[in-house]
Amino acid sequence: MNISEKGFNYAIRTAEVVRYLKDSEKNFPLCERLLACGLETGMNCQELSKGETAEDILRKLALYKIKEADYIIEMAVYGGYLTELQSVHIREDGEELIKLLNATV
Repeated sequence: MNISEKGFNYAIRTAEVVRYLKDSEKNFPLCERLLACGLETGMNCQELSKGETAEDILRKLALYKIKEADYIIEMAVYGGYLTELQSVHIREDGEELIKLLNATV
């Protein structure tokens, strides 16, 4: 799987987590921020795969957004909005994407 596809899948999984958080009516206050992180990660990965712009900047932005999303997810788990089990797959996807992005250096 290439960076663009992996980034897109990460963005989709993030949107699914946000949808779950909104549907659960627990009012997690960082839903929109989490969604933005996923969207920006996917977009940066897509642009990175095109090779048309500053690759180092896009890679660093994508890495930063994945780490920010992971931090927000960790807060959701700690706050009782998500269980550890519910967070596992998206956090693993983030880790895999980080490895893939770091391999492009």
